[in-house]
Amino acid sequence: MLILDSNSSWAYFASRVFMIMLRNFSS
Repeated sequence: MLILDSNSSWAYFASRVFMIMLRNFSS
């Protein structure tokens, strides 16, 4: 999925939110 850089903690949070939103829209 997303490639997390050493200084991209925001990408980890964004990926989790994105997956949650995807599951909500899929449902």
